[in-house]
Amino acid sequence: MPPDRSTAPRAAGTRIGFGLGLFILLLTAAYLGLPVLGWGGFAGFFAHPALIALAAVLFALTIASLFTAGNLSSGVREGSRQPLGLGRVHPGRAVARLAAGLHRPA
Repeated sequence: MPPDRSTAPRAAGTRIGFGLGLFILLLTAAYLGLPVLGWGGFAGFFAHPALIALAAVLFALTIASLFTAGNLSSGVREGSRQPLGLGRVHPGRAVARLAAGLHRPA
């Protein structure tokens, strides 16, 4: 007779609960909703094939992440030196500043 799955021990971090999965999907929809609003609604955003592909990849990766047991934390704190001499600058913030600087009127 197979073991009862409700009482069988599982490895830590192998699954997330339904509530957390739903919360992740809702936050992903909200994350995509901001650019949709910026483009003037669904019609304006989804009129571009590249943005349709971007939205599809975003949701595909989000759904795939729900079934993985990955963890980005190595459990070891990093030192103050970052690779490539970036110091404590977050790469996403650096790209955002660069993009904002490129779109300034001349």
